[in-house]
Amino acid sequence: MGMAIPGNCNVSRPFACLKVMIAIVITLLCFFGTNTLAFYAGALHDVPNFQHSPLIDRLAHFALNEFNKQQNEQLSFSKVVRAREQMVAGMAYYLTVQALDGHQTTGLYLAKVWVVPWKNFTQLEDFKLLDADKDGSQTSPWNAVGVQDPMVKEAAENAVKIIQQRSNSLMPYELQEVVSAEEKVVNSLHIFDLLLKVKWENEVKNYKVEMKRTLEGKWVMNQMQPVAGH
Repeated sequence: MGMAIPGNCNVSRPFACLKVMIAIVITLLCFFGTNTLAFYAGALHDVPNFQHSPLIDRLAHFALNEFNKQQNEQLSFSKVVRAREQMVAGMAYYLTVQALDGHQTTGLYLAKVWVVPWKNFTQLEDFKLLDADKDGSQTSPWNAVGVQDPMVKEAAENAVKIIQQRSNSLMPYELQEVVSAEEKVVNSLHIFDLLLKVKWENEVKNYKVEMKRTLEGKWVMNQMQPVAGH
């Protein structure tokens, strides 16, 4: 059964057909782009060199200013701890921002900013204080992260190195796959919970590891546990 072609589109007029289809696509993109942030969302990944990005700095200040206006708060900017971006109908930025409140108490906040450059549109989607542990540390909830995330890969590779060191084996351990990854932030430190497939000799083993990245960029293994195969 043939597919109906909208309008006056005729197979003998391919360019007219193409124009009609392009118009439909643009109409749909415009509609969904203004109604949902998640339309055609791409992968979430880190912004490289975000510490030196004027755009990230501007968006962080924008998020703080918008939150202050909406909630009648007096947060002042300290620094951006992490920046991630996701292609949507435009670009969504997820910024972990350190800020001072009116009592000069340092807090860690997660801001979500939606930017549509071709419409000159910027909007604060979410801004929240990350949870504080009983010891007073600022902790975000565990969030799923893509296994192709550069920081996830770095954490996994360092985890395998530490597993190798702890094993005292002369046979190398090789990373086969990052099966799953979750992340949380504690006092500006990134902690990853990873499920790894690791090859040792002719055997593939599964490990559940928790890796922490220090402010100096060093990786520390908090936990490591062999698990049954997946």
